[in-house]
Amino acid sequence: MQTLTHELKTPLAAITGAAELLRQPMDDDSRRRFLTNIDNETQRLHQMGERLLLLAQVEQQPELHNHDDIVVAEMVKEVLASRTDLAGQRNVRFESSVADGLIVRGDRLLLSGALANLVDNAMDFTPEGGEIRLSGQAANGGIELGVQNSGEPVPDWALQRVGERFYSLPRPRTGRKSTGLGLTFVQEVAALHRGRFQLENVENGVRATLWLPAPTR
Repeated sequence: MQTLTHELKTPLAAITGAAELLRQPMDDDSRRRFLTNIDNETQRLHQMGERLLLLAQVEQQPELHNHDDIVVAEMVKEVLASRTDLAGQRNVRFESSVADGLIVRGDRLLLSGALANLVDNAMDFTPEGGEIRLSGQAANGGIELGVQNSGEPVPDWALQRVGERFYSLPRPRTGRKSTGLGLTFVQEVAALHRGRFQLENVENGVRATLWLPAPTR
């Protein structure tokens, strides 16, 4: 609760400060800037609330309720399609190499959300003109999904904390931090599916790996 309170105070302080300044006479450019700040911080609070609710839902499940057979290639395609426009705006390329016939069993909504979080995180840290590679193959007795982005490595001291609730690194593009809940959600979803999640530095970038057990009949 102390951490949550701290995370809420920052956007609330920004909104309050901008609202107070807007009561004073100012030029149109300054007014637009402060209104944009209010809009951005409000969206941040909304996103934090939505992710907290989804994370709480996952944590309260002792076991999976839904056991869908999910075609990995189709799930990857759907997630990338929903982010194509944003990738184009940021001049970021997607490349996908998912093996045919890969199927995982689990909650379709949760797994799709976990993959979407990994792609969003990769986009935040990929420089303009960079590339994000998605891969999927059978490995270590299960199914391995990889999301690798070009860009700067994660500092060693931060690698051990990326899954902590509310922990986030500044985004290179904006200097702003995220809610710090995305990778926590991925870890919880992986655990619920009896899988595992790993983030590591690789040559010329960073790779997130989500391993899930192969379906059993």
